[in-house]
Amino acid sequence: MGAKWLGQKAHPHRRRFTKPNLLQLHNSVCNALGDGGLDKVNAMQLLHSVYDLQQVLELDEWRYILTKSSKFVANYDPTIVDDMVPTNASETNQLEFCQGYNKILKLHSQFKTNAIDPEAVYKGTVLQKAQAAILTRWWTVGAAASFTFECYLVIYHASQTIVNVYAATNKAHNIVSSLFSLMSDPENFINLCLIRCFHKGYISPHLDWLQSSADLTNTQAFQSHNVAMRCYLMEYDLLNLLSSTLFKSHFEATEKAGFPRGTTNYDRHLKKTCIFMESSLVSLHNHFKRWLSPLILPAALMSEYPTARVVASLMMNVAAPTLQAYVDAVVYNPGSQKIIYKSEAHGRRIDMGGFNKFLRENVSQDVIALDYTQESRTAAQMVLDGVDFSQMEHDGDVGNSRLFMHSTYLALACQTQFVERMIKEAKHVSTTDRSEEHCRWCAII
Repeated sequence: MGAKWLGQKAHPHRRRFTKPNLLQLHNSVCNALGDGGLDKVNAMQLLHSVYDLQQVLELDEWRYILTKSSKFVANYDPTIVDDMVPTNASETNQLEFCQGYNKILKLHSQFKTNAIDPEAVYKGTVLQKAQAAILTRWWTVGAAASFTFECYLVIYHASQTIVNVYAATNKAHNIVSSLFSLMSDPENFINLCLIRCFHKGYISPHLDWLQSSADLTNTQAFQSHNVAMRCYLMEYDLLNLLSSTLFKSHFEATEKAGFPRGTTNYDRHLKKTCIFMESSLVSLHNHFKRWLSPLILPAALMSEYPTARVVASLMMNVAAPTLQAYVDAVVYNPGSQKIIYKSEAHGRRIDMGGFNKFLRENVSQDVIALDYTQESRTAAQMVLDGVDFSQMEHDGDVGNSRLFMHSTYLALACQTQFVERMIKEAKHVSTTDRSEEHCRWCAII
């Protein structure tokens, strides 16, 4: 082909995000890679251009071009350039395209190269609609990055097709000229892989949990009793993300782009990746520390009993629970010398020693037992004495304490959408006569 050289639908709840996670993604991308914009040359602008191109073309036409490009990708032989001897400008352009395509082909081993059946289901293929990558809508960035990564070769060829078909004055031609240049730059592809790996390995799993878990309350988004533990798991995953199997995809892209380990350029990309992670870690600590304050940390006493014991020992300023204190709820790993608890609420194995260390390092040293309310201290002592506050029985003295803690903390939302809604309703009530809104303000309180 001659060259003129130059998504998965989001779940409705996913559009309602928790602010700390949103800021983690936004701050990391902007600090390390830069945000998108018409005058930007980076991975975010690459994602924006893919979406813009889809929007400016008729959907049937766009899918027809993608189908043809997928057949080219499936049947392409990279050795074709060895036998090409151009005799005119068109053949010269074709050779230049194939040479550029070969460079893109070498960037990764996980590109989709199968031909698309236009009569089959679109979901999971290049024919599904690309998602607009908007940093204020966390799910769209990951969906757009994954789509563009997997279909990189097809979109690259489709871009060249549009360059050849449309006149230079056409809007599609202008968009695709920029997109073709962005996709040809291996730096943008490496950064695209970084966004994709971070989203799949960190942002998506934790936000999915925050928006789907209904432990104890049987209500999504009201999981305040589990957020302290989730904060620990998020920090743990973030600190270990670069050594995870998933992140090998990013390092593969870096090395195959011509920046092998030990070179200056590889170290430059590694530094950029570290800045990305550090920005996310700073956001995590800044915006989740409130959950470790004396006002909210007692909510964790209603979490699963083994984790609640760790929280209670911190609140009462006593030593962390020993292996014997957990009875049969945990497993001791002699090899790692770790006490492991299999959490049903979080769906994963938890290092209880690591959780205890996390709490004691992140709860302010100025906090003492007296900073907690009398009711919270009473509940913490009961937990140390063997009372499980994740139970719903409210009989007797223990039941009264449970009822107070449940009614005080379980009604606290862990997603900002509910908090913001209540603030708006309270503002609405404040501008009206109280007698007219009697039922509403009672419900809000």
